[in-house]
Amino acid sequence: MRHLVFSALILSLLPASFPAPTDAAERSSLSALHLVQMHTTIGKTDAYVQGKFAEVAWSGKQLHILYRGDTNKVYFFNTEMKTVYETTYADFKKIGFVYTIGGTRFAEKYSTIHPEKNPTVFLNLTARKFAINNHAITGEHNIIERTSSFVTGLDVPADSNVRNFVSYFYGLPITGVTPVEMKLAYVPVDAESKEKLHSSTKAAADMLKYHLKTLSIGNEKLASNFFDVPRGFKKVDSQMAILGGAAAADDFAEIMFSEGKRK
Repeated sequence: MRHLVFSALILSLLPASFPAPTDAAERSSLSALHLVQMHTTIGKTDAYVQGKFAEVAWSGKQLHILYRGDTNKVYFFNTEMKTVYETTYADFKKIGFVYTIGGTRFAEKYSTIHPEKNPTVFLNLTARKFAINNHAITGEHNIIERTSSFVTGLDVPADSNVRNFVSYFYGLPITGVTPVEMKLAYVPVDAESKEKLHSSTKAAADMLKYHLKTLSIGNEKLASNFFDVPRGFKKVDSQMAILGGAAAADDFAEIMFSEGKRK
């Protein structure tokens, strides 16, 4: 558990590699936006957004990816392996999260982003919607063609880097909002694709229709040290090391194809 907070006094005494914990006088809880989400590739996640900070917890909350605006760095840490990997926000933007193939190399594939004029409503909250055009790809064996997609997001009172961090993590178009949904518009090209698109299995249909879904949104009280980087963890030099090294890809494949979605 991460129950440390920082003070100006302690800050000068601690190593510069990780942000220092906060002062005991600031131990009161903070309020953060908590989104329970489902991503088509990595399954269920818990995302927390608050001011200059954002964190996504994945894989049974064992893996955490944290952005801190005060250092402008991204920290990956594994609470089971007690390891931590640190990178700059600039470098994180280039790569994103390895399992969602995010970062600018993916975001640039979305050639045109059009914000819709009127706000929309998402889970009883006012949201903004964006149409992503010229994003045509074909599915397996050319069965289905995706001609466009739509991203819905919230104007969360947080730094732009925080909002964009969540999009980079999930491999979504960069719209300047905190993403809550990416819905894909598929056009069936034949009878077989139409049957696949309108599958009787809701889970299978959702996999085709959504890249990201949000199951719930709420404000949650968190300890004021919630966004601190764990201390005493072993530093490693890559995302894959955090995920378990060379065997991680095999484990990930097992998660995806045996469980489908994390619970």
